[in-house]
Amino acid sequence: FNEQKGKDVVSGAVNSITNPQLDFSVIGAVIIFIVLFILAGYLLINNIYSISAMQDIKNYGLLKTIGTTQSQIALLVKIQTLWLLVLGIPVGLVTGYFIGKSILPFAVNTIASEYLKTEIVIAPNPLIFVVATIFTIVTVKISIGKPLRTISKISPLVAIRETGIRKNKKKKKTLKFSIIKMANDNFRRNKKRNIFIVISIALCCVFFNSVFILANSISIEKGVGLQSAADIEIGSGNLFNNLKGYTRHSDGLEPQVIDSIKANFKINAEGIIYKNTLDDLNVTFDYNAPIQDEIISENGVKMVATENGRVILGNNNFPICNVYGIDENVYQRMNLVDSIAGIEQNSIFHKMEQENFLIEALPVSHTSKDTRKFQCNLGDKIKAFVDGEEKLYMVIAHAYVSPTEYEAPNMTTGINIVGGDAPMFYLSSKSFVDLYQNPTIMNYTFNVDEKNMKQISSEIEVFVENFEGKVGFNSAELIKQDMESMKNTIYAVGIVVSCIIGISGLINFLNLTIANILSRRREFAIMESVGMSKKQIKVLITGESLLYSVYAALLGLVCSLVSGFLLIGPICKDTWFMHFDMVIWPAILIGGIIVILTIFLPKLLYKVFSKGSIVEKLRIEG
Repeated sequence: FNEQKGKDVVSGAVNSITNPQLDFSVIGAVIIFIVLFILAGYLLINNIYSISAMQDIKNYGLLKTIGTTQSQIALLVKIQTLWLLVLGIPVGLVTGYFIGKSILPFAVNTIASEYLKTEIVIAPNPLIFVVATIFTIVTVKISIGKPLRTISKISPLVAIRETGIRKNKKKKKTLKFSIIKMANDNFRRNKKRNIFIVISIALCCVFFNSVFILANSISIEKGVGLQSAADIEIGSGNLFNNLKGYTRHSDGLEPQVIDSIKANFKINAEGIIYKNTLDDLNVTFDYNAPIQDEIISENGVKMVATENGRVILGNNNFPICNVYGIDENVYQRMNLVDSIAGIEQNSIFHKMEQENFLIEALPVSHTSKDTRKFQCNLGDKIKAFVDGEEKLYMVIAHAYVSPTEYEAPNMTTGINIVGGDAPMFYLSSKSFVDLYQNPTIMNYTFNVDEKNMKQISSEIEVFVENFEGKVGFNSAELIKQDMESMKNTIYAVGIVVSCIIGISGLINFLNLTIANILSRRREFAIMESVGMSKKQIKVLITGESLLYSVYAALLGLVCSLVSGFLLIGPICKDTWFMHFDMVIWPAILIGGIIVILTIFLPKLLYKVFSKGSIVEKLRIEG
């Protein structure tokens, strides 16, 4: 991004200190879920075309009997397919666009909250429409391939008698008649087609269960704790704007704002944090940075590449670093990792006030595989240069700090632009004021009574609005609300996606059931003529359908467990605001719903599509 201020442009980059690399296991898990979603779409199209083609095979057989050639039949199928594409693709794209437009605002709420004063505009991207169209055309082309080959090779006589059911060539012993056994035998006649149907239904269970695992794994308490060490943070408006950030003296918080807050609100454990900016190029530090490249200048700002990344240089070509001045309350919130031997941690801040000591810090880790290292060792001597004069500091401790101690929750613009990948040094407020000619306050943090958190947070929000954007704030309550919103977003988007996949599987099942009933009307009439009642036929059809749902429910249950532990588990492990919470009841719930639907729907479909007398049905050819 670029921030335009008159003629000056300040470029920002993502640094390695606040933004560690993504774990490949997370990327792999996300890719697998995308592939599964694409697979669900492929199975829907493939099954519909396969069933439709086999259902019309009798008509193609009749055409062959009157002299229609294989190439002519193939052309006929392609023309029918083309018409379906011409009608179906626009409807699908428009429907998909409006569904996406309705659920996308939920997904971008988190982005909008991180990039303040940023207008989110939802507009159709032609590339997405092109990719979706190509995917559909390719899938249809693949799907009609096998039916075309079957239709081309089959003889007219066999085609006329075709029912879409594959006979099991394996000889079986004659056993006692059972409708359930008969349903099971019928189910096994076309295993490949049935496997596709079962998989398409099972995917709904997997996605639905995965949504609840992801949402339940969001730990609001953990997320709030890692983002904010204080209840409320006050700063300039730019501090809380990711497109601008705290980079200049003009971005500092005025002391009058702090005085007003103290006068109007009951607060405790208050802390003030000073920070350097790009206006403090006269103060630099020599920490023996391993230089790897030549100095370059970009928009008037000098920088150089080091072993640890890009650092910004001051007037004398040494790094300016990200330097903070803190009071004792802020120090108490820091998570100390280690300190110089012989110095007790409760006496460190006192020594920082009395002598030239500093703490090197890193942002609190947001990943289980944190490879970041402190750039200075305990006891290292750090040279500070102020307009050519030299001061010597010693690293007394290492610590981890939350966003409120180095910028603001979800904000890293300022430290990226000012210090880059240079170390984060923390001095006492007294030392900072002595070191910098024009010390600027970055933020003011404090705690409030937990019982009044919501009320005070709302009152602070009203207070800040009076400054018309010059002052901003964040609070643990707002972070909590953002995380709850994220949770609801996962539910909303995930359930919609699961419903789309579920409807796809249901359409496959209904299409297959209707095709079976229509193609087997004569078979059912023969059963009735030899004494089988309509009730028994309904039991037979229901039994066949139940096998689909039972197999799909079991497969969905197993795959939900596997995806939960092997796919979502790594994502939660490497996502800082998550704590893996395995649940399985959503898969069981969806499996139960599927079973219930397959009990009632086949009976209803049989009643609708199997009308007429036994004689009329027996007269049906085939």
